[in-house]
Amino acid sequence: MFIRKKKYPSGNVGVIVVEKVNGKMNELTTIGIARHQGEIDSLIMKGRKWIDAEQECRHPRLDLFGEE
Repeated sequence: MFIRKKKYPSGNVGVIVVEKVNGKMNELTTIGIARHQGEIDSLIMKGRKWIDAEQECRHPRLDLFGEE
């Protein structure tokens, strides 16, 4: 999974989380749409957090040795 920035004709930029499956891009979710760089950066940070949470759901960390 990775983050993609998509430019729209209006000048806005969409921040989208995608993954590549069998050579095709699969859009998982749209984090948001922004116009200014500061807003885009905050959406990218939200996207990274979303990816971390999704990775944890898909591949939970197993406690193999009984440690805390």
